[in-house]
Amino acid sequence: MPSVPSPNKCNFLGCKEARSFGTNSCEKHGGKRSEKYGHNAKLYNSTAWKSIRGRIQSEHPICAACLSRGIITPTEAIDHVFPHKQDRNKFLINLFQGLCVACHTQKTKLESQGIYRHYTEQGPIDYKQQDYSVTVLGSFGQKINTSI
Repeated sequence: MPSVPSPNKCNFLGCKEARSFGTNSCEKHGGKRSEKYGHNAKLYNSTAWKSIRGRIQSEHPICAACLSRGIITPTEAIDHVFPHKQDRNKFLINLFQGLCVACHTQKTKLESQGIYRHYTEQGPIDYKQQDYSVTVLGSFGQKINTSI
């Protein structure tokens, strides 16, 4: 008789092994984390990121996208407006915004089209990849230490 899938067990039919963290399967059924996952974990667990994240969450406790539509939703994710793609400099030197999970998911989908949306008090601004240098780096008058 079939059973209800468990959030902690491998999704492979009939397997009762625990799934690997961050995957839907056990290691035997392909649940190995990618190299990208390990690099991202290093970035997201850094002291520098924890400091930035705490500051942004404190300054922007309401989802910027929802707020632009007159809806009050708590910030759950601190979003990099420009994708960092495991680049330490872009990870720490970026435009950040607080978003709820639903808005963060929608914003991430736009990135696949090359649109990097920043929600501001004046409304959303759409950037392209080439805008990173002017928009982000141009606003810093000095070199920032990005060692992790």
